[in-house]
Amino acid sequence: MFNSLKNRSNDQEFMDMPNIPVKDLYKNYKELHWVNQYLGGYKASIFGVSQAFKKKSITKIIDVGSGGGDTLAILCKKFKIKDGQGIDSSEVATQCASEKYPNLKFQTNDYKKSLLPKEKVLIHTALFNHHLNPEENIAFLKWAAQNSAIIVINDLQRNIWAWLGIYIIQLWPSFSYLFKNDAPLSVKRAHSFGEWKHMLELAGYTNYSIIKKPMFRYVIIASI
Repeated sequence: MFNSLKNRSNDQEFMDMPNIPVKDLYKNYKELHWVNQYLGGYKASIFGVSQAFKKKSITKIIDVGSGGGDTLAILCKKFKIKDGQGIDSSEVATQCASEKYPNLKFQTNDYKKSLLPKEKVLIHTALFNHHLNPEENIAFLKWAAQNSAIIVINDLQRNIWAWLGIYIIQLWPSFSYLFKNDAPLSVKRAHSFGEWKHMLELAGYTNYSIIKKPMFRYVIIASI
């Protein structure tokens, strides 16, 4: 296992595959909400956004890879942001989020096709970037630099303790087959500290922080 975590896995998660039943994806969004609520995900995002607010004047939050919409809703409520928007490539995710949070805007789109008013915009992601390979992440970071004042990324650390912890948790029988496969795999697909540093610098960022947070998260705060 130590050797298998040395290099990032390119295996595809089930939730990224086509033809997954809608009811299974809905259940998976609920499971991800549980993970973020009890395993530090929301706290990490709130920390990152609070630090961004100290650096920039923000009036709009864009959550890329918004999934079931819970993270965007929590951030908008916490920071009293009226203009919150989620972007996800999955129609099912957009449908789920729109049903749960009709007061927020969600769109099904490739983020690269979204042009945003850069000034006072914060782009946020949570558990999104490990779905991208290094080249895709560099492209995302370049797009974010062109479309936002500042970016906050909340994602997993790739190490044995993170993998072991989520592997033990997924043994609980009530978790779905999506969670049981994807949760441990997502740790193996996560990017290391050095990989993040390399990608940020190749994307042109000179002003960034990569911060380790509890429950094996990285919070990256970056602007150009």
